[in-house]
Amino acid sequence: MRGRLYHLCFTSHQEVLCRRHSDYVRLFNSMAQAAINTGSLLITENIMSNHLHLALITSDTGRFMQRLRSSYTQMFNDRYRRVGMLGDPGYFKLELKGRQHVTAAFSYILRNPSHHRLCANPFTYPYSPVLLYFNNHKTHIFNSDSDLSDARSHRTIRRKNQVPGNVRFDVSGMMDMAAVINTEVLEGYFGSYRAFQYGLNRTDYDRWEREQENDCPGVPPVTLASIEPHLPAQTVRDMMTQNMAWLKEAGITDMDLCTLIDGQYLSDFHKQSYTELTVEEKIKIARHIREGLYVSVWQLGRCLGVRPELLM
Repeated sequence: MRGRLYHLCFTSHQEVLCRRHSDYVRLFNSMAQAAINTGSLLITENIMSNHLHLALITSDTGRFMQRLRSSYTQMFNDRYRRVGMLGDPGYFKLELKGRQHVTAAFSYILRNPSHHRLCANPFTYPYSPVLLYFNNHKTHIFNSDSDLSDARSHRTIRRKNQVPGNVRFDVSGMMDMAAVINTEVLEGYFGSYRAFQYGLNRTDYDRWEREQENDCPGVPPVTLASIEPHLPAQTVRDMMTQNMAWLKEAGITDMDLCTLIDGQYLSDFHKQSYTELTVEEKIKIARHIREGLYVSVWQLGRCLGVRPELLM
């Protein structure tokens, strides 16, 4: 196929993209389906609750992102009785040039859950393809030959979407990552599993930048700040200097908080979705949650789908 190698990022600051495991499944399937439909080659990715990073080879990033966002938004809106666009307008795009730039981008994408304190070890994050590379394949439990129809019935893929015959689905309805992610490209750029491990663990950021500048003069280096342009500078600095001590202080995740809201509080107000709650009801829920948990108004705001300043 023809195309260029890009790093793309799709964010949603006002509202989470994924409230539960099945949402992560649907978002990955939408990403995989967009790659299949546009003839793009998916190299690596990582899905967080309110944004996703991915690297792919494509001839049309706009068409790929339009298909991804349209497909997932329709499924998300149907599931949560929601209307309108999901996520921030536009998306981050960076063409990757030079081996050092490419391997830095791949490393930052796969390290992203650790940077956001979702896990201490990138290899333990469940919504990442990190274990696929260098013959470290995940073990999937597949359904029978009817797994595609099961995935459609579970609504983890839209009914009208076509799926190649070699693509299988696991018991949760997720497409087999090994069938839709091209591991050879990433492995070719790193060259060895040792180099891959080094990229996932290095903290010599100044040297990393110099290596990229020497490899491709005139091209800005890939850094945590450049791939997370929406984050405040202090937050980026904190991510770069954090150590294992943060595990003792780690708060509730977005998915756990959404599960708490959807499983405990919706019934109190006789609602079936967070989108049906009034602003006043959301404020009451937020106040009650903050009485027992250390949760920021920004996290509550995106999990309740309300402006955080209203919760202060």
